[in-house]
Amino acid sequence: MILGFLFLLSETVIVNDGSFAREQKSTLSLGRSLHEISWHLIDRLEKYYLENKRYANHSGQLRFEDIGLDWQYWEGKAFGGIIYDPQGDALEIRPAEGYTFFVDEPNGNTRILSYDLHWSLIYSLKDKKWYFYEISPEEIVDIRTLKVKKDTPYNPQEYKK
Repeated sequence: MILGFLFLLSETVIVNDGSFAREQKSTLSLGRSLHEISWHLIDRLEKYYLENKRYANHSGQLRFEDIGLDWQYWEGKAFGGIIYDPQGDALEIRPAEGYTFFVDEPNGNTRILSYDLHWSLIYSLKDKKWYFYEISPEEIVDIRTLKVKKDTPYNPQEYKK
């Protein structure tokens, strides 16, 4: 599976079997899992490029409309704690408010991406790789390790023995 094993802890929303554990959206036009939605969006971006000999728009409503999506339905909306943002030659995903991403580098180090950083994981159509924050060889991540955790308030009682 290319896009990841995501698991459910008490307050974690994500995928293990390809479906959202909580926040399940039956109205998604492209699927109900990170894998389904991401790959449908990537497929639409690639198809646009092949048919038009240029990448789809990078900003505004047209970045959705170019690939056949209703921008009002998609822009800034979270599905399972993930906001999907097509960017012409890339697909960006970022945590929605109240969520944090955990994803591993190829060497096994874990990178943490919180909503407050306003950063994204980026899939590059040019080289078919996922990146943390920016497209750079140092920023490659293994999307199969992505975990999306719903943030919970700090409770010191949880750490007492």
